[in-house]
Amino acid sequence: MVYRAILHQPDAGAAGWALLTRTTPARLREACNRLLTLGLLQPPDSMGGLPAVDPRVAIRALIRRRETESELLAATAEEMATAYEAGLLREEPSRLIEVASGEGAIAARLEEMYARAEHEVCLFDTPPYLAPPAPQVDLQADLLKRGIVSRGVYAASGLEDPNTLSRAWKMVELGEQARVLPSCRSSCWWSTDTARCSR
Repeated sequence: MVYRAILHQPDAGAAGWALLTRTTPARLREACNRLLTLGLLQPPDSMGGLPAVDPRVAIRALIRRRETESELLAATAEEMATAYEAGLLREEPSRLIEVASGEGAIAARLEEMYARAEHEVCLFDTPPYLAPPAPQVDLQADLLKRGIVSRGVYAASGLEDPNTLSRAWKMVELGEQARVLPSCRSSCWWSTDTARCSR
């Protein structure tokens, strides 16, 4: 209200602005000091006046300052969250493992994991399967197309099912690094064109 009064009647002076805003001189001084701090008013001139800064300039500058403050606050929140999580792990090491129960929760967690992955996803593929396989195939295919490394360890018993075997081969063809245990006395790595045993 004070800023608007100054904009509308810049020559009214402190007494006039107090009348226009129906406020006390003390509160008017507080408001003017706040406006000076925000960069909406210029420092007092030689006559004691308080010239307003063009709102188009002042408010844009204020927005940029707030954006910078928000970015710094977000970065600080991330740092604090890291410290918070580390403290929780020291207090309760079981938090290192997250348990998802039920088909819906598992499917949702997998979707979130694939979406948030930045470098690599490692997984164990073993029956019984609680989440439907079709969405997983699409999610993992999208992951590989984004250039994220995917490594999978498949249980041999799961690959006895033709559909699971076909899905595994499809993922390998898309670039997944897959291993089957047990299949040899050690393990098998799959490439895009052949399965090789490393003994």
